[in-house]
Amino acid sequence: MRWMWKNVLRKTALLRIAINPPAFHSFNPLLALRVSSLPLGTEERMRLIDALFHAVWADGLHVSDPAVVEAVAAGASLPGAALVSQAEQPEAKARLREQTAEALSRNVFGVPTMLVGDELFWGYDDFPYLELFLAGKDPIDPAAWRKWSDPPRPSAVRERKRQTP
Repeated sequence: MRWMWKNVLRKTALLRIAINPPAFHSFNPLLALRVSSLPLGTEERMRLIDALFHAVWADGLHVSDPAVVEAVAAGASLPGAALVSQAEQPEAKARLREQTAEALSRNVFGVPTMLVGDELFWGYDDFPYLELFLAGKDPIDPAAWRKWSDPPRPSAVRERKRQTP
């Protein structure tokens, strides 16, 4: 955890992004995820996600609390009370479960994850590779990738057998 905090501080300092320790870590993200997955327009969703991110990582707010999520959404010019109410409905819970299952089926394993077709880019450190890929300049030679795309065979493993007395 100490390594991660220091790493985050380095990156945010270089990017000049305001950051503070979150109120709780780890925290239960379900409410924030459900609100973020509601059927919103792209601009509204981005405003909401940015506001929730800022609430946790800059303002140190606890987005597991419905009152906090409501206020954060309202601060982003969105109907906070209505969004929190919708997020607590069975349909919103089912939507998030479906989206999670879809992400897992596409091998998403953390955030941030960017998917371009079937190509997965994970983590802040992959942003330069994502940019190259989007520009049609992926540095991976397809012939080299074919050598690596199938997992290697396991090495010989000795079986340990218990001897009975």
